[in-house]
Amino acid sequence: MPQIAVPADELKKSALSSIRSRRGCDGVEDIVILRVNFEKARSNWSLKITDFGNADRDLAQLSAITVQRHLQQRYRLTD
Repeated sequence: MPQIAVPADELKKSALSSIRSRRGCDGVEDIVILRVNFEKARSNWSLKITDFGNADRDLAQLSAITVQRHLQQRYRLTD
């Protein structure tokens, strides 16, 4: 399936919503979408939680990894 090109702000909204929907992660306050310029990378972006809020840090990190993997299969960051 071809990837859908999306801008960073749209990708951020989707990723943050997905992370917050997971158990123990509804308190995550913010994430950042980072562009990846390594040609052998599976995707041209990654994400990082920048504000855990009152979320469980370990659960939030695991959720972020899961959400990132799932969304990287579907979306690529627009140039």
